[in-house]
Amino acid sequence: MNYGKGISVVPLEALSAINRATKKDIEILLNICCPSGEVCLRQGLEKFVEYSGATKAEVEKSLTFWRGSGVIEIDDNTTAEKTEADKFQTSAKPSTKSRKALPPDELPKYSSTELSNILENRKKIANLIDECQRVLGKMFSTGEISKIIGLYDYLALDDEYILMLCAHAVKIDKPSVHYIEKQAFSLYNDGVISADILGERLKSVEDLAEIEGQIRSMFGMRSRSLTTKEKKLISEWTVKYKYDINMIRLAYELTVDKINEPSINYTNAILSRWFEADIKTPEDVQRAVAEHKQDNDNSLGFNSFDTDEFFKAALKHGYEKYNNGGKNGV
Repeated sequence: MNYGKGISVVPLEALSAINRATKKDIEILLNICCPSGEVCLRQGLEKFVEYSGATKAEVEKSLTFWRGSGVIEIDDNTTAEKTEADKFQTSAKPSTKSRKALPPDELPKYSSTELSNILENRKKIANLIDECQRVLGKMFSTGEISKIIGLYDYLALDDEYILMLCAHAVKIDKPSVHYIEKQAFSLYNDGVISADILGERLKSVEDLAEIEGQIRSMFGMRSRSLTTKEKKLISEWTVKYKYDINMIRLAYELTVDKINEPSINYTNAILSRWFEADIKTPEDVQRAVAEHKQDNDNSLGFNSFDTDEFFKAALKHGYEKYNNGGKNGV
């Protein structure tokens, strides 16, 4: 059933109770069965009340009616203290636990009149639009306003989440609503649905972008785009190996000392072997170098070492460290 805000899939059980339902009960059920309404209800009673346009008392009364009619299901383990809406969040049908969001181009489109009504009657949405425009430094078109409303209503993303995405877009020099919408759907489908989780994800993305810029400067790449392979290697260094810029710079310097020019592949070989040898910090590197000097009974400088021999010593150091730890039960 197409009910204004989207397609509503009404359970068959509702037919037997429809004659006893009030007009408001039917309106609330249609809102519940609409994907965006269901998502709002799972986010909390306040959000669904705002979405539906009904009062809190009307929503709770209707939920009680539809529950008693067998149209919605309540988990037997829910506590008596919860409101009907709170209980409904965990067990109403149809479930949204495994549903992916529709592509952005399948969201409802609003006319100028509809948008005016939304902005006039829903102050939270109006305030959110104003703040998004301020962060992005531009006035939105009707299409851009529709996109923000879609993120708020359909994906049920809160104000903080949407504003964090706006600020991130500005920070990485992509201040467009299209980019924000695209990222929001991707993050939602990846399970990033709260502002706290989003904050952690954006921090890792921004940290990677910062270190990527430092690496680009280090290797003299300037403004050219990184290749797919280069992006993969840098991601391994920072995400898998968890090396900071100091470790990467140390490997870079060893690369140049050995072959007299920058080489991302050679630097990758160094970092990969350090990772295998459980060498995690510059201090670990210096200790491995010192042990290599002592083992070979010489006083050559760090830059004069044969790199392959040093790697062998580093790997040996890592394996011994692992075996000693195992023997001590660590």
